[in-house]
This record gives sequence, structure tokens and C-alpha cells, in this order.
Amino acid sequence: MAYDFFEKYSGNVEVVFTDEQIYKVYFQLLPECLNLTNELKSKFDDRADRATDKTKLNYLVRRVPKMIEEMEHETRLAKIMNKYSVVAVITKHVGLWKDIAFFMTIILNFLIIASFFDSDPDCDES
Repeated sequence: MAYDFFEKYSGNVEVVFTDEQIYKVYFQLLPECLNLTNELKSKFDDRADRATDKTKLNYLVRRVPKMIEEMEHETRLAKIMNKYSVVAVITKHVGLWKDIAFFMTIILNFLIIASFFDSDPDCDES
């Protein structure tokens, strides 16, 4: 139980010091870090300069404020989703809502086109 807690709320990094030994350094993860999305991870992986470890680290340091802002935003959204279940249901099915809106648009367009046709053929247009 304690192991699961520390596994979830702590991170680690391996560091090589001047004595050429690898040390594992553990640190606390902020609650916002639990909302690090796969999209944010893949964005970092795609855009990071991987020429050297130093350039990758420099990119990470420059990108940290924006990443923290996005994680805080995700945390606020998660709180809203937990508080209002209706909002959660709506947002979990965004694809369905898009499809419904698309088909409703098609139906409305057909209704608009149909309304332009003359319904009474005996009516004289003069």
C-alpha cells in the first residue's frame, strides 16, 4: 500500500556525477503532474531537439512553464468533471456530438432546399 503511494507520487532520475557513477535521485511529483496527458508527452517527444542530452534538457527547461500551465489546466478540468457528471458525460462523447451536429446540419440543409420548391404547381407566378 505504501509502495503504491510512493510509486504514484514520486519520480526519479538517474544522474551521473563527476565520479562517473550513476545515482538515482527521487523527488516528489506535484498533483498536477498526474494530469500529464499523452498529447503533451508526444508533443515534447516530437519537438525536442535530441542532438545531445544538453539540448534536450535545455528544451525541457524552456518548455516547463508552458507544460505546468497545461497540466494545471488539465487538473482544473478534471475537478470540474468530477464535480459535474453531466459535463463529464458530454465531454467523453465529443465524437458522438460532432456526428449528431453534422447530421442535423445535413437535415437542416435539405429542409432549407425543400422549402424553396413550389408546393402548389397550379399557382401562377405572374
